[in-house]
Amino acid sequence: VQRMTLLASFFSLATVLVYVIGREMLEGRRNTGMLLIGTGLLILFPLAIFSKESAFSTIAWLVLIEVFFFARTPVWRIGMKPALTVLVTMTIACLALLALLPQINNDYILREFTLVERLMTQTRVIWNYISDIFIPDSGHMGVFQDDYTVSRGLLSPWTTLAGVLGLAGLLILAIRLATTAWWAVSFGIMFYLSGHLLESTILPLEIYFEHRNYLPSVGLLVAAASAATMLWQWRRSLLAVSFSLYLGLLAFSTLQRNLVWANKSLLLETSAINHPHSLRAWTDYSEDLLVNRKPRMALEAALQAANNNPEHAGIYLMQMISFYCRINAPPPDLLIRNTADQLQKNTSFASSFTTPLGIGLENILSYKKSGG
Repeated sequence: VQRMTLLASFFSLATVLVYVIGREMLEGRRNTGMLLIGTGLLILFPLAIFSKESAFSTIAWLVLIEVFFFARTPVWRIGMKPALTVLVTMTIACLALLALLPQINNDYILREFTLVERLMTQTRVIWNYISDIFIPDSGHMGVFQDDYTVSRGLLSPWTTLAGVLGLAGLLILAIRLATTAWWAVSFGIMFYLSGHLLESTILPLEIYFEHRNYLPSVGLLVAAASAATMLWQWRRSLLAVSFSLYLGLLAFSTLQRNLVWANKSLLLETSAINHPHSLRAWTDYSEDLLVNRKPRMALEAALQAANNNPEHAGIYLMQMISFYCRINAPPPDLLIRNTADQLQKNTSFASSFTTPLGIGLENILSYKKSGG
């Protein structure tokens, strides 16, 4: 899923790899090292950016690699001049961010959440991403995540506050570990968090997508592997048994998910069941039923979706009308009246513009507003 993310991840990792090799060669073969570093920064990194803008996180990873692996002086003992350079750079970045905030706020008009609500929600999303890596839940995971609950306050839902405190604690832990023998765990945590700086912060993107976790998860795996290595000398037998059982659990989960994903119709049906409030899951599921020549079931599914999601009922009723038209049957008058009533009640369907029904919905709304 999201081939552009996979392509950007490939070039980002290639940039990091070439940079590290070149950086190691600077001591003895400076020209070759500079050539490799230049290849990474001037060729591979732009290719990553052109694949997807989220690859800008590569800059943060190169900084972390420089600090953790190549800096002669620990970061907590840097002199005044480097510290001032970092301070000036951060100030410029903050000023640039402030200048962009008005435009960013304007872009939130088309969303069903505000900038603050998105930031609060992302604290929960990050923990869901972490959970999906270590304890994958086939029922929760998938391409349909438009029903993710938005945080309207720190206690709405209450897990928002837990997410905020948890992330703060994780960051503090990473900082504390950076000066200990567990520094590699710190590096992995910071690698992971920096990988979400763009898509999980202020940009007015949709709330949740698993592909945003692909490349950052490398940091989690580095942290986990480093922790396991540190513990191995004390709890070798226990870790071996636990790891074997864990691999078996992951294998079973992967097999279970593969059986569902191998069948498109089964995938859409399962997604609709697991995400009863997902606009995309139910429109795609109903559409698939019609394509497979099950018009009665398609109409029943669309009607069930309308009952489950009254705020989007107009979209599902429009879909039912389109089903009648495509099977060459006249839509019932009651269905047409109910559709018109729903469109009059709810004229703000921001999320519908991400579905194939968006264009038709916009045209009907425009027609009704013009007195048609």
